[in-house]
Amino acid sequence: MKQVFRYELFNLLRSKWIVGFALLFWLLTEGILQFGSSPSKLLVSLLHLTILLLPLFSLVMSLTSFYNSREFLELLLVHPVKRYEVFFAKYFAFTLAFIGAFIVGVLLPFTHITILEPKFWKTLFLILVIGSFFILIFTAFAFAFASYFEDKAKGLGFALVLWFFLALLYDGILLIGIFVFRDYPYEKVLPFFIFLNPIDLGRVTALLQLDISALMGYTGALFRQYFGGTGLLYSLLGLLTWTLLPLLTGFWIFQKKDF
Repeated sequence: MKQVFRYELFNLLRSKWIVGFALLFWLLTEGILQFGSSPSKLLVSLLHLTILLLPLFSLVMSLTSFYNSREFLELLLVHPVKRYEVFFAKYFAFTLAFIGAFIVGVLLPFTHITILEPKFWKTLFLILVIGSFFILIFTAFAFAFASYFEDKAKGLGFALVLWFFLALLYDGILLIGIFVFRDYPYEKVLPFFIFLNPIDLGRVTALLQLDISALMGYTGALFRQYFGGTGLLYSLLGLLTWTLLPLLTGFWIFQKKDF
C-alpha cells in the first residue's frame, strides 16, 4: 500500500492540476484581500468560494484522475495486490495532495499581512478544516461514481447533478417545504435537515463561528438555537459521517467490480 500511495502522491504532485489548483486559490484569496473592506467580509467571501468551488473541483478532478488511471489500476490488480490497498492508497494520495494545495493556496496571501485578532485566525482555520472535509467527501463520491459507472460521461454527469442539487437546489427545496408545512411545528425537526447536506452543514458551521446571523438563514438560526454551544462538535461529526458513507460505499463497489 505504501508503494502505491507514494507513486500516486508523487505523480499528483508533479501534475499541472495541483499547481493550477493552488494558484487559483492563491489568486482568489489575494483578490479578496485586496478588495475586502473588513476581516469578517473577507472570511465570508472566502467561505463562499470554498463552498462553491471545492465540491465541484473535487468531483471533477478526482473523477478525471480515476478514469484516466483505469488502465493502471487494472494492471495493478493483476499483481498480488489487495484491492483495498489500491483503492485507499489512491484516495488518500489524491485527497492529501489537493488538501495541501488548497491550504497553501489560501495561506500564501496572508504571509505579508498581519491581522492580530485571534478570532480571525480561528475562523480561517475552521474554513480550512471545512474545505478539507469537502475535498474528502466529494472525492469519496467521485470514486464511488467512477467505480460504478464504466462510462466517463455518465459518471461525470451524475457527479455534476449531485453538486447542482447539494449546492443550489437543496436550500430551495427546503424553503418550499417550510412554506408547505408552515402550519405544523417543524422548528424542532428542521435543523436536522442541515445534516442531510454536507455543503449546508459546512456553511452553517463556519457562519456560526463568524457570528453573522443575517447570513445563516432561517435554518442556520434554528440550528444555533437548537444545538447551542455543541453545534460545532455535532457539525464536525456530521462531516466525518459524510466522509465515511460515500468512501465505504465506493470501496464496496470497487471490491465487487470486475476490472
